[in-house]
Amino acid sequence: MLFDLLAGDFIDDMKHGRGTFTYFFGASYRGDWIEDKKHGKGVFKYANGDRYCGPYVRGFMEGVGVFDYGNGIRHHTLYMYDYIHRCIHVHTLILSFIS
Repeated sequence: MLFDLLAGDFIDDMKHGRGTFTYFFGASYRGDWIEDKKHGKGVFKYANGDRYCGPYVRGFMEGVGVFDYGNGIRHHTLYMYDYIHRCIHVHTLILSFIS
């Protein structure tokens, strides 16, 4: 059986406060909630290994956040309603060396 899971706060059967929500398909969000919507600072981890860390407003990525791709590339990006508005700065590829 597949289901979503929340470890966090509820008010009136809505996610409200801080918590971690794990989606049945493998993604997760850890951060602030207001009235069942992501709102405030949060980290969204995609099932493919990508990760967004930054502000949310009424459920949308909004403002300057950091997007780390699973391949090691990092973008500092300005988001408006979940869409990339402008790429602020692109870091070089992050390499990890195994000794």
